Amino acid sequence: MPDPSERSYLNDVSREVQDLIYEKRMADAIQFQMAAKGFNKMEAMMDVGGIASRMQAAFPKAMPEPPSGAAAGIPPVVKNALVWTFLIGFALVAAIVTFVGGRGLVLGHQSNNWPSVPGEIVASSVEHRKTTDSKGRSKDSRRAMISYRFEIDGTTYKGKKIDYAGHDSEGKSARARALVRKYPQGKKVTVYYKPGNPNIAVLEPGSTAMAFGLPGLGLFMLLISGGLIAAAIAVARDERRETIASTTGDIFKSPYEE
Repeated sequence: MPDPSERSYLNDVSREVQDLIYEKRMADAIQFQMAAKGFNKMEAMMDVGGIASRMQAAFPKAMPEPPSGAAAGIPPVVKNALVWTFLIGFALVAAIVTFVGGRGLVLGHQSNNWPSVPGEIVASSVEHRKTTDSKGRSKDSRRAMISYRFEIDGTTYKGKKIDYAGHDSEGKSARARALVRKYPQGKKVTVYYKPGNPNIAVLEPGSTAMAFGLPGLGLFMLLISGGLIAAAIAVARDERRETIASTTGDIFKSPYEE
């Protein structure tokens, strides 16, 4: 805040309202103009805004420095919308990750009791994928692409799921090659399928500690998103209380009080 002794003033505007603007007490400046000139609140807001613009143009060095940074020019409503969009989006992603991971964990446990039928590997290969990370760096990954077929009551079904432990997910080439060697094309296998829905099937029933990875990550993300949302709500509540308190004070306070 500039030193009062260094302030400059417009000749046709009262120093009281200009001092309030220098001190960033815009609500008080609005109340002052409402009392001094009989303006309604909208008229007073426009008047004070015009005075502040004139002061900024006439005395740029004496006026308080405007906010800096990338978000300085973004209206509060837009800032709040962006924050809540991010928080809700993050929470939705966390919920999806938790659901998918939890579903796999449940199915993995249930698959121990699924019925089984003979099947055959119809395709087995290592798929090479090249992706780019957020920093623009190229990244190679390998994935075992294995599919099999089996028959139930005269109907042929196809499956691609190896297990619910994540062994068939994208990752290191050594793991992908090991799966392809284990399940070469033409190999006879035992397929375990979900009763009532043979389209859900695996070659290796049960689950391991790896199956807890995805739902664990989802729960961790949910915990973080919950904390962020709770913090955002608390900040919004505090800002609302300050606004109400300020508005109430403005109603009962004389505009001439310092």
